[in-house]
Amino acid sequence: MANIIGGLIALALGIITLLFWWWRVVDLIQGLVPLALIAGGLVAAFAGLSMIDEKGKTVPGERAEKPKRREPEKEKVEMK
Repeated sequence: MANIIGGLIALALGIITLLFWWWRVVDLIQGLVPLALIAGGLVAAFAGLSMIDEKGKTVPGERAEKPKRREPEKEKVEMK
């Protein structure tokens, strides 16, 4: 019960401060957007580099082995 009351008080205080200091929230969002773009770009670049690195591990002139596909097992029918 105390958690619910504490949560409602925090929610009310958050809404009140948001109404009075909304420009600070806008400033925060403006600062976080470029950081999120930089982080996302770094993750995408490293993912692309790792894919290139994986392709480079095969010997030139050889094909990379494809994983073997398992054939579904056929049911054995006994004849009488």
